[in-house]
Amino acid sequence: KIRRKLKLPLKKEIILSVGRIFYLKGSDILLDLIKKNPDKLFILIGDVIDKHYQNLKSPNLLLIPSVDSKELVDYYNSADLFIFPSRIEAYGLVHREAMLCETPALVSDIPALRLTEYALKAKTNYRSMQKEIDKFFSMSEKKRKGLGERSRAYVISENSYNKLKNKKRDLLLN
Repeated sequence: KIRRKLKLPLKKEIILSVGRIFYLKGSDILLDLIKKNPDKLFILIGDVIDKHYQNLKSPNLLLIPSVDSKELVDYYNSADLFIFPSRIEAYGLVHREAMLCETPALVSDIPALRLTEYALKAKTNYRSMQKEIDKFFSMSEKKRKGLGERSRAYVISENSYNKLKNKKRDLLLN
């Protein structure tokens, strides 16, 4: 239903990434993945800073500069997999937003993202990310759905007001 609303292909596997598109956020990795996975649609939402994307024409790439929050939720819900190949991150919200929509996430195995339970992890390079993408799409539909459901439950439990309030209090008192 949401894919129809957004005029996206109903049967194609969709990989979504949200955020500024530049080297520190893994734009080079995304570009390699786009080129080597012509059977999947990549939707990248965010400001394009990486010059390698200028004038890039690829039938499996949809570049969207920005969307409002309601439409962003629709994109999260329309994706099969969310990918976040960032090289540097303080906390990272966008993969958690995807997980709240029960969209499984693949994140870089960097300190700030490593502890995110139920997110798939890969080294910040094309080969490692591709391996995890292949593993994900080889899972049964039931297993992928279960991963999405567990992801949502985890983000809700780890980001509740009381949990975050207590973390802040503990940081300030220690």
